[in-house]
Amino acid sequence: MGDQDLAAIYTLGLRPGVAVARMRLILAWQCISPVFHLRYLWGRLKANFIGVPAYRLVMSCVWAACLCWLASLIGWGVLAIAVLLPLTVLYQICSLLHLVTEHAWVLRETGETVRSSHVNNSHGRFCGSPTPANTLHGVRWMRAWVYWGLVHLLVHLPARLLVVQGSLIVHDWHHRAGADRGWPNAIQSREQMIQIEMARGLYTYRDIWGIHHVIEEVLRRISEAQVIEVTDELRYRLN
Repeated sequence: MGDQDLAAIYTLGLRPGVAVARMRLILAWQCISPVFHLRYLWGRLKANFIGVPAYRLVMSCVWAACLCWLASLIGWGVLAIAVLLPLTVLYQICSLLHLVTEHAWVLRETGETVRSSHVNNSHGRFCGSPTPANTLHGVRWMRAWVYWGLVHLLVHLPARLLVVQGSLIVHDWHHRAGADRGWPNAIQSREQMIQIEMARGLYTYRDIWGIHHVIEEVLRRISEAQVIEVTDELRYRLN
């Protein structure tokens, strides 16, 4: 299996044939698993300190020295809570959720072109929920708006800031227009392509709103994919 990202997903236990409910539990466990976090952290350390170009090793050592200097000013306890914990556990949870939701992680079908596979298995990951219906009144109206506000505050906003930052919400555009280097304008470029499609009566993009819905869709696609027998050890990366 040449795709190391796909291998990482399968190695974590998210594989074809596994029930969605079970994969939800697997994903939740991986987010808090000490083994997962230690392996991930070790991979990150190796990627910056072992077998790397000299300039990268120097930069990594300078960064480590800066952290030690900061600890001498504020104390190791404060550094651990304010800096090290977010840079390790929190970052790695967000990175895992980003990786899992990036695509529908299924193998390319026989005869399917690479581009068709990208189109069929990629999606836009957007953050937001529809506003409550304007037909609601009284307590139901208030309850609906409170719920809407809490979902945006506790789900959509953290997801946008921590999991799908910047143009990551339109990562599918990257696969359709890989030669286009206008990354800062990816969101606008995707919208322009959509408008061109719609003018021809087409809409080939897949938009999913809410990171929780993206997770459900990806797990469903993985679960329903053709089961494969893995006969060799999967090589993967998490760093």
